[in-house]
Amino acid sequence: MTVIPSPLHAHTGATALALDAIAPHGFDDAAVEQVSRWAQVHADGVPIVLRRPQRDPAAAAAELPAMHPSGVPVDERHRIRVDATGIVVEAATDAGAFRAMTTIAHSAAVGTVAHGTIEDAPRFGWRGLSLDVARTPMPIEGIRAIVEILASLKLNVLHLHLTDDQGWRLPIEGHPELTEVGGPMAMAGRPGFAYGAAEYIELEAWARDRHVWIVPEIDMPGHVGALLAARPDLAAGSGTPGEYASRLHLDPDDDAVYELLADVLEATSRLHASPYLHIGGDEAFGMDDAAYAGFLQRLIDRLGLDRSRLIAWQEAARGGAGIETLQVWRDLDREGLETDPEARRRLGLLAAADLDVLTRRGREDVARISVEGRGVILSPLLVAYLDRPYADRAAETAGLSGIGLPIYLPRTVRQSFEFAIETVVPGLDPAAVRGVEAALWTETIADAETAERMLLPRLAGIAQRSWEHEPATWDDHAARLRAVADIWDRRGFRHLRSELVHGAQQQPDCPADKSEERP
Repeated sequence: MTVIPSPLHAHTGATALALDAIAPHGFDDAAVEQVSRWAQVHADGVPIVLRRPQRDPAAAAAELPAMHPSGVPVDERHRIRVDATGIVVEAATDAGAFRAMTTIAHSAAVGTVAHGTIEDAPRFGWRGLSLDVARTPMPIEGIRAIVEILASLKLNVLHLHLTDDQGWRLPIEGHPELTEVGGPMAMAGRPGFAYGAAEYIELEAWARDRHVWIVPEIDMPGHVGALLAARPDLAAGSGTPGEYASRLHLDPDDDAVYELLADVLEATSRLHASPYLHIGGDEAFGMDDAAYAGFLQRLIDRLGLDRSRLIAWQEAARGGAGIETLQVWRDLDREGLETDPEARRRLGLLAAADLDVLTRRGREDVARISVEGRGVILSPLLVAYLDRPYADRAAETAGLSGIGLPIYLPRTVRQSFEFAIETVVPGLDPAAVRGVEAALWTETIADAETAERMLLPRLAGIAQRSWEHEPATWDDHAARLRAVADIWDRRGFRHLRSELVHGAQQQPDCPADKSEERP
């Protein structure tokens, strides 16, 4: 069966059942409703029966991935049986049934599903994408399109990076200045805006209907230029609010900082069903370790935050604040990064000597995380940052010339796929890994359509690695990519037809070259 991610166990034969029962584009509203009600779906005489087997919840929980964006372990295991009489789906939860129906929907797109049995379950309960809407805000319909892509790949987390130096997107009751000032800001002079509370709540619920949980990130104590543009009285460090890679940060000794953050985090939590809250913590340039650690400890203690529900980037390991889950992103060497001194100067990047310091400190972070036994969400820059330019001749004809952060050396789709969870971060205990996230930063991405093409097909590789129990080979994955490309076309997903996968051919629905829009 040509589905991504590949199933754990698939025993199928040559005989196939014709599937006129599901619309070619996948789930329609009626099918989703049927899944949630545990009803029976009939169309054109082909029944899809949904059954909930009885399982001991305690025994099931012991076998499930520990971390899930809902805050509790969720059983996504499912079985699909197909024969001449129809299809039977067995799943203990709505999430498991939804994953099964996603597999069936892929088959429906090609018209048949082979007789046999598929048994499937994910390796990790946290599988997702970190999406930067602070530098380039995306309209709600653009985010919905990305949620559809995530659901089709059985990813269940959309981690929204909502605040940064270049913008503030989330409405905070009692503090309209944050969106009045930070909303119109964006990267490279692009139009900026903030989301309304009602439309954001509707988006969050809509995503959960597709078993995708939105996890918010409010970055601090660095990457706060938009906040400080609205509240310059809270600033420390040097720089101008809104500039790139600023050395401005929140003043860790100002009580007003924590009073504002208490309101911000409370309002943010009210807008989201997931109990997890990402507090950033990365790249607090201009802040020494003592001030950084003091900020994190005061934030958590003063606001009474639950360390088990907080997530922060790996730098927070230096803070000694006891945050239980850290997101590891920084590569531990300089592979895949631009290191030529003149090129770095021209791009406004840190000097190579400073880069050496950052990579060394990254290794120290990982060592500390391992010693302290913290849980980890993997987002290694070399393979998981999907704003890296494509090393693919098809990128030019797909309108992706100049798209991707120039600090990152281009890599092929195959290079992005060929990594192992166990070894991608040297020195990290694989048992510490709680989940995997890709990341898409939008310094060079001006719209949702370009974002989709930067995601696909590479995001499919992240989905495969975060779901699989045994590693798929590149040849197997490439064959699946060739098969699902037509499904993506039918569903309207914009994607790059990589020459490495498809050979030289026409790119579908290509936009004009957007290279002149990059910063």
